[in-house]
Amino acid sequence: MRSKEIVQVFTNISNTRLATALKSIKSSSEILRQSFVVLMICAFTDILAGIFLGGMNELLLLLPGLIIIIPGAIGMRGNNFASMGSRLATKMHSGEIDASAITKIQKTPLIIDNIYASFAQTFNMSLLLAVLAYLTGRALGFQMIPLSHLIFISIIGGLISGVILMVSTIYISLESFKRGWDPDNITTPLITALGDIITIPSIFLAALLSIHLKNYNAIASIILILIGIFLLYYGFRRENSREILVQTLPTFIVCAVFATTSGLILGYKMDEVVIYTAILMLVPSFNETGGNLGSIFAARLSSSLYTGIEEKKLGILPSWETVKSFSPFFILSLCVFPALALILNFVSINMGFSSPGFFNIFYLCMVGGAMITFISLLMSYFFTFFSWKMGLDPDNVVIPLLTSVMDVVGISCLMISMNLVGI
Repeated sequence: MRSKEIVQVFTNISNTRLATALKSIKSSSEILRQSFVVLMICAFTDILAGIFLGGMNELLLLLPGLIIIIPGAIGMRGNNFASMGSRLATKMHSGEIDASAITKIQKTPLIIDNIYASFAQTFNMSLLLAVLAYLTGRALGFQMIPLSHLIFISIIGGLISGVILMVSTIYISLESFKRGWDPDNITTPLITALGDIITIPSIFLAALLSIHLKNYNAIASIILILIGIFLLYYGFRRENSREILVQTLPTFIVCAVFATTSGLILGYKMDEVVIYTAILMLVPSFNETGGNLGSIFAARLSSSLYTGIEEKKLGILPSWETVKSFSPFFILSLCVFPALALILNFVSINMGFSSPGFFNIFYLCMVGGAMITFISLLMSYFFTFFSWKMGLDPDNVVIPLLTSVMDVVGISCLMISMNLVGI
């Protein structure tokens, strides 16, 4: 009888392990299936954003200092609306928002509050980016355009891209959930990619408008600052908006510092980067792909915490199960970064852009991509852990902080890879 009990125990253990393994395989398969296509779309849009950035060379020379706000502007759009998408996904997973709300947004307070908070963030963080870029640029001896011009370009560029991203975030989040897809796997990378491709042309349009306005930039900037203050005041009067703003604004301020640092590095190394247009085109891809991988992991971990699946496993060091859950993201990295090299080489050849050659680009992508993926996953875990333990909503904190840090990490990894290649 005793032997039968022992056999039964081992059978139960084996069945449990088998069920766990099958569940893990199913989860990994879901991540790979849903995220791979999205990340490849992001890769194409990042290259397209890089083409736009490469095409702004003359404008960047005409408006010195503008390059400093570009990484921050791209990052802030992604931070703001990817966080909003993550919040909406969590609320849908917990049943607080009905996915059919896409047809009755005005009757869904949680969505309305997210809209107010996001626009308040857009105006005020764009202002902060411009001021930080101007002050640090002048302190480090960069030639800079007047502060009023920089404020106008930053806020108007943010407003143009913000309206488009707001509509896109709500639609993608609700529609993907209605179709039975996990918004955590889809919304963040799509919104950050869309932010890349929209933000640079938006800044370009705002810069042209600034040149056209000439002496009226100061008056326009004051009006925009007052609108931002009003949105912030009104947002704090609404309970859910206030909670979002209280948790996100300190994080976004830290993000703005990291983003400005990234812009300063890019500005300082501009002469080296612009030698090869192909490498300049890699800047959005390096910054965003690592951030996307980490953001997907962070969004999934956040949803698991709120549904009670992962809370007991969360420790200051990732558990073995958590480490194993990194594997599909490394597989995605091994697929996406070589694809980036192929796309970049194809575009460079067909559009006549200067390039260090396919093998050098491939080496840059593989070495830099491996570093970025590893750092991004570790940071996403630790940021989620500390925000959860501090009583903060990871949906409000982790993705903005992660993507801003990855701006600096991405450019740094690109520079390290360039040195290793000998470019």
